[in-house]
Amino acid sequence: PGPAPRRVTATMHDSPVEVTAADLSQLGVSDQVSTFTTYFEGGLGSPRSQNIVRVAEMVDGTLVRPGEVFSLNGHTGERGYAQGFQDAPVILDGRLQPGVGGGISQFTTTLFNAAFYAGLEDVEHHPHSYRYSRYPPVIESTIFYPMLDLKFRNNTPHGILIDTSYTSGSITVTMWGTKVWDDVTARWGAKRDPVEPRTRYVDPGPSCIDTEGIDGFTQDAWRVFHRGGREVEQELFTWRYDAQPRVICGEEPEEDGGDP
Repeated sequence: PGPAPRRVTATMHDSPVEVTAADLSQLGVSDQVSTFTTYFEGGLGSPRSQNIVRVAEMVDGTLVRPGEVFSLNGHTGERGYAQGFQDAPVILDGRLQPGVGGGISQFTTTLFNAAFYAGLEDVEHHPHSYRYSRYPPVIESTIFYPMLDLKFRNNTPHGILIDTSYTSGSITVTMWGTKVWDDVTARWGAKRDPVEPRTRYVDPGPSCIDTEGIDGFTQDAWRVFHRGGREVEQELFTWRYDAQPRVICGEEPEEDGGDP
């Protein structure tokens, strides 16, 4: 903070790498196994976008060895102000409110889908309580430290390297390793049991965010594994989305009783 001229003395030292190119080659990390991208608005200047980028940088370059379980909460630890995260909208008490780390569920969903299409074993994931169109239905995941986590197992005999990248409007997660399936695809069933949102009035203030309502419904999705030109296995995922209330920051208008 002092005035110019300023001088900083740097010291250099060697640090051994944790994983070498030879290690990756021996583990069979050679080919792209899957990749998945989701999109966001507001550029990289918004707190929400900064949170997405921050958690992506923390995961980038992670090696998951054969048989290991990757835990996003375990990998990053608590995600608070001290770790570089900012306040952005999160779901609290059934509605959107400002909270530290808001937006990292977008990275969580992107990572989950990369693991999904890589054919890795789903150990733990938690779809959002409300349906958001920026994510694929059913096969998506939120996160909340320490209660809600995203975990998947590398159930292949090869290493999996997690590569993350981003632009001003997207986040991408790519898995590198050795393909054990010719292809992994998704198929969705029709929505059923729809529920319309109700209207909720909340006292105005910094913790209130006006929100349009979203219908609730139940839907199925299947992960389909392909080998030798045919479907050889299916895995069912089912989720029930609640109807997100229409939130109005203001007093509820009084009802007109009309003539007796």
